Amino acid sequence: MTSLPAVNQAVPRIRAFCFGVIGIAYYYAARTIAEHAAAGLAPADWIDLVDRLMLLFLLVVGFGLLGYFQQQRRPLHDLGLKQRPGWQREFGVGAALGWGTLVVAILPLVLTGGLFVTLWGAPRQWFLLLLDLFVLLVASLAEEMVFRGYALQRFTESLGASGAALLIALTAAILQYGDAFAPRASVWVAFFLGWLLSLGFQRTRALWLPWGFRFAWYASTSLLFGLPIAGVSRYTPVVQSTAHGSDWLTGGDYGPESATITVFISIAAIFVLLRVTRDYAYRYATPEIVAAGIPVDIDAISKRQHEVGMGPVVEPASVQLVQIAGLEPASSPGPSAPSEPSPTTTHAHTSDREPNSHPH
Repeated sequence: MTSLPAVNQAVPRIRAFCFGVIGIAYYYAARTIAEHAAAGLAPADWIDLVDRLMLLFLLVVGFGLLGYFQQQRRPLHDLGLKQRPGWQREFGVGAALGWGTLVVAILPLVLTGGLFVTLWGAPRQWFLLLLDLFVLLVASLAEEMVFRGYALQRFTESLGASGAALLIALTAAILQYGDAFAPRASVWVAFFLGWLLSLGFQRTRALWLPWGFRFAWYASTSLLFGLPIAGVSRYTPVVQSTAHGSDWLTGGDYGPESATITVFISIAAIFVLLRVTRDYAYRYATPEIVAAGIPVDIDAISKRQHEVGMGPVVEPASVQLVQIAGLEPASSPGPSAPSEPSPTTTHAHTSDREPNSHPH
């Protein structure tokens, strides 16, 4: 028969897991609402930007309400957009890693001459380039807010850090597998990049690095190299490229994230991330021992010494520690003093350092 304390410990974990699932489901509902609303409100060139801005607004409101039901004191702050010194650098590190990973993925294609580029220089194309830049910036933030800012943290409360990162990566792979047009290699890429982005959040305790990575991946793929993002080619207004060669190298019409070579590159990128975030992990994700937990009763120590007589008594360290904790050892020499409450008590405990405050 399950004990009551065990049940009491399991309830918060189950509750947190359910909130994580609700957060992901809410994202897809909000995305549908934003798409329909933007189609009826914005002109053709602005539909994508209005769509993403409305989605971001719905996510902020929705996650704020979910945080209220979870009794979070600062639900929006806890999503990960923490205004702390060096946040711009964290975004830049993520962007550099995302750009570098994408460049390495398409470098074999460039070196083998399988990339044919067309440039469009009309003023309208440059306007669309700037517009698409903002679209990808907001879209990447919205996705990271869902999968890292909210769902990952709820799953961490339920499954622990490693289990949560694995679950988010599996979720990304399953969602990718559900795309009927997605090559199988893209499922593995989604899994490893989802894992990478989750590790980036866990080691920095913020969204800046994973947001920078996803944005740079999207912008480099489409705006810089003119290749499709998950089969979508509308974000290539100035540079448009056609890849020729084997699908394991090019990814075909789906883009570089469906190339087999990208699977191995995304695995290598995880190790690079772990290295470049060592300082962040030490600063934000390392537990810190601070003063406070074991009660130290000064009056009880003085009383014990007085009863033994002849001033302070030097006893083995193990006995002293027990006495400092306000307890009596199993076989304590001399008379034992009754335990009395004392107003002079300090405490010592261990707590996690609170910082100054994933594709999927």
